[in-house]
Amino acid sequence: MRLGVGSLSNELQTFYYSFSNILSRFIQMSTGTNVPYRAGELKEIPEIFSELRSLYRKYRIWPENLKGPVSAAIDVTYRCNYNCPYCYIGCSPDVIRRELSREEIFNVIDELAKLNVLVLCLCGGEPTLRRDLFDIIQYANERGIDVNMVTNGSLISDNFASKLAESGIAAVQVSLDGSRPEIMEKLRPKGSYNRAINAIKNLIEYNIPTIVSFCSTKLNIDNFPETVELCDKLEVLSVRTMYFVPETFEHVKLMPTDDQYRKLITWIFEHSFEYSTRIEFGDPTEHIIIGPYVSLISLSISAEGYILPTPYLSLAYGHVSDGIEKLWKEGLEYAWRDNPVLLSISSYLKTERDILKLKSLFMTRIGSDYLDILQLNEEDLSILARNIREVLST
Repeated sequence: MRLGVGSLSNELQTFYYSFSNILSRFIQMSTGTNVPYRAGELKEIPEIFSELRSLYRKYRIWPENLKGPVSAAIDVTYRCNYNCPYCYIGCSPDVIRRELSREEIFNVIDELAKLNVLVLCLCGGEPTLRRDLFDIIQYANERGIDVNMVTNGSLISDNFASKLAESGIAAVQVSLDGSRPEIMEKLRPKGSYNRAINAIKNLIEYNIPTIVSFCSTKLNIDNFPETVELCDKLEVLSVRTMYFVPETFEHVKLMPTDDQYRKLITWIFEHSFEYSTRIEFGDPTEHIIIGPYVSLISLSISAEGYILPTPYLSLAYGHVSDGIEKLWKEGLEYAWRDNPVLLSISSYLKTERDILKLKSLFMTRIGSDYLDILQLNEEDLSILARNIREVLST
C-alpha cells in the first residue's frame, strides 16, 4: 500500500517525536550524573538502543545487513622505537612478532575494497618503521579507500611528511602527552616531545590534516588544557583523549582518579567552543556496550592477521586467511549479538577497568595468545561465556 502525502507527513512526524524523545532521554541520562559518564554503567543504554533500533528498522534506516564495515584498522607492525609503560599492546624495540607481508596487506586491502570500506587506519606499534608504508597507503588509495595513520612522530621529518603527502595519506594522528617536555617525558623517551612537535609542524606544512592523541594518566591529565592551547596555536585539527584502559596491574598505578576525569570532562564541556581545534573525549568501551544493537561498524586486524572485534582483547573472530568477506557473511557483522562469548562481555562489562578482570581468563592483549573463538565448539563457548560473566560480576 502506497502512502499519500498526508500519511507520509504523519509518519515522519511520528518518527521525529519518537526519535527526539529517545535522544532527550539519552542526553539527560549521560549528563545528569555526578560521576564521569561510562556507557556500561548506564543501565538504560540497552533499553534505549533497543528502542532506537526498533524505530530505525521500522523506517528502514537502521545500519544493518551492510555489505561490510565502514572502517578498518590494521596493526601493520608491533615493532616500536619507544617503550611506553602504558601501551596496551606492549610494543617495544625488543618485540619480535610475525607481521603481515606487503602482499598479504595488499590482499586484505583488496577484500576491504570489495566490502566498500571507506577508511583504513594504519596502526601499531609504530607504522613508520615499515619500509613499504608509502606503497601500502598508495595501494589503498588506488582501491578507493582513504588512509589514516597513528604515529609517535619520531621519524616524520620534512622529507617523510612530503612522501606521506605524495602517497595520498588522508590524516595523521600524532601522540602528544603534554604541553612541555618535562610532562610528556615522564612516560616517554627523552626528546620525544620535540620530535612530536616537529612531526606536527612538518605534517601541517604539507597540508596533511593532523590530529593529536593525548593519553590521559594521573601524571599528565591536569595538563590537558595547556596541551589543547598548544595544539590550537599549531593549527591541529583535533585533540583526542579518553578513559585510560588498563591491561596490566602496573597500568592501574597510572589511571587517573574519577575526580581528575570529572575535572577534565567539565573543562572540555565549558571550553571546547573557545578553540578552532576540535576537542574530543571518548569511552573506549562504548563499541563493546552497543555492539549487540548495531552492525560491526569497524573492525581491527592484528599484525599477525587475526580479526579482532575489539582492539583491547586478544579474542579473535577468525583470520584474514579465512577470507574477510566470507567471515562477514557468516556472522562477523553481528558477532557481538550472536556469539555467546562476545555477548557476555558486552552485557557484563561496565567500565574500562573491567578489561583487566579478563586477564585472569588470558584475554588481555599483553601476555596472552590470541584465542580464535571460531575454533571453539558449542560447549567450550558456553563454558567460556559463563566464566566471563562470573569474572565481570565480581
